[in-house]
Amino acid sequence: MLFNTRSGAAPNGAPTAPEQVEMQAVRELLFGETQRTFEARIKQLEAQVAALEQGLNERFRELSVRFGELARTSEAQHAALRDVGRSFSALGQQLGNVSGAGSLSSHVRKPE
Repeated sequence: MLFNTRSGAAPNGAPTAPEQVEMQAVRELLFGETQRTFEARIKQLEAQVAALEQGLNERFRELSVRFGELARTSEAQHAALRDVGRSFSALGQQLGNVSGAGSLSSHVRKPE
């Protein structure tokens, strides 16, 4: 016996080809519109996520460039401050030499 005459199923319980077509039609009637709606919504959400990801990547690149610029600016300012510090140190040494060589008042002109 190849088929169960009551259920129309094959001996292993698998549905026959006409039953598969019928089940597919029933699924389409019951869930087809919902499935298409969900698939469309999922595609829309995936597109939004991709756009957000692209936007975030661009912002991260911009921030990376900006941080690099700030680091270079900060280093330049730090170097300038070191130069100012050296200048003050040299000025202090010069003033020390002047005051050590004699009275400071002898080297400073008084306003008239």
